[in-house]
Amino acid sequence: MSFRNRGIRNDIQKEILAVLIMVKVLKILNGILAFGLACQIAASPFTAWIAGLFVPGTSIRIALQTRAIQTDGTFLTAFLSRGWERTEQGDYSKASEDFLSVLKREPGHTQARYALGELNRELGDLDTAIRYYSDVITLDPTHPWAYRGRSRAFKENGQLLPSLMDESRYYYHSLDPDNAMRLLNRICESYPGQSPAFELRATIKMQSGDTNGAISDYGRTIQNSPGYAWAYYHRASAHLKNNDNSRAILDLENAVSIDPNFSEAYTLLADIQNSLNQKDMACLYYFMAGESHVRWGRLHQARECLDRIRDIDSNSPHFESLKSLIK
Repeated sequence: MSFRNRGIRNDIQKEILAVLIMVKVLKILNGILAFGLACQIAASPFTAWIAGLFVPGTSIRIALQTRAIQTDGTFLTAFLSRGWERTEQGDYSKASEDFLSVLKREPGHTQARYALGELNRELGDLDTAIRYYSDVITLDPTHPWAYRGRSRAFKENGQLLPSLMDESRYYYHSLDPDNAMRLLNRICESYPGQSPAFELRATIKMQSGDTNGAISDYGRTIQNSPGYAWAYYHRASAHLKNNDNSRAILDLENAVSIDPNFSEAYTLLADIQNSLNQKDMACLYYFMAGESHVRWGRLHQARECLDRIRDIDSNSPHFESLKSLIK
């Protein structure tokens, strides 16, 4: 690191320290005086944003976030913070503009999409709110608050079952399996044809060590949705926990018959065959997994399959075949 860069870092550290000291002072000053002090100390967009989180008074906080944005128009966190402040203030139109400004610069920004979901639910535009929450879940399937928001929007829209499912997902992704199971038991009892409920309940059972219970619930998932390849894959994984290779192989063969490009299933089949010392079959399945990866442009994963074939038998015809596909 150059001395110049060290100086820059030291300046930022000093500024942050000043802001931390300022935070205590701001809480005892009136709004106008606090804003003036904040502007004097917060020279950078970052520290203006930090000050805007603590200064008393919504209007003053918005002014500081605006100062940060005027200094650096690419500081998306300041747009997001100002949008939340404007939402609290009831200025939904300007709040929406702030959140949309973030999306204009970064379309995949999950927090901006979540904020728009919250804002539109507050306004009663439930369909738009659900769409934004769903965008967040597509981008980040483990985002608990998007499930909670969408659950509430579904409920307000009179859609009880989707609301219950999303509430159970909220608890699951919030690391609260007990409450998730409470809701899933209710859904499975009241809606016995609801495959996603049985699937999620099976996942929780697997994670808690109830392998047989998981196999049973994956079986109900398959019964309700016989064309759902992932249910066969997950049940195969549960069978492997029970050292039941024959049932695992049968489920995986069903999975790839439903989805001939199911690379994960081919890989697991290959792993099983390799563990059984069935080298030719293992090489064949690794080749099929690699071929699927190539088809989808996942060359790194395809090369991993090639490495596994080489480790088993570098003279296998499947090694050269996959190598030629990757090139």
